[in-house]
Amino acid sequence: MLRIPLVAEAMSALGLVLRFNFTFELRLREFTILLTGSLLGLPVRGGVASDATYRLIEVHFGIAGTGELTRLIGYYAMIAPMLNAAEFEVPAGMAPLCC
Repeated sequence: MLRIPLVAEAMSALGLVLRFNFTFELRLREFTILLTGSLLGLPVRGGVASDATYRLIEVHFGIAGTGELTRLIGYYAMIAPMLNAAEFEVPAGMAPLCC
């Protein structure tokens, strides 16, 4: 992504849609982003969350909300390894969130 401008532009456009056109409040979006970063790419379903957990999420957020949450998790699961590969550092004065 970092060396292929066309891919970077497409991912950036997707990120804008996912970050700013959601119905979730900002706190929930930010929590999801941080949690995804700390879990780094673990699937939401079929490995980490049981079907019962998935159904609870669906009951709480509805089908549309569960879709939004899934897309947000997927986007940041895609972005996090690229940021790690580029060796971005935690800004001075901030503690890492995990590990």
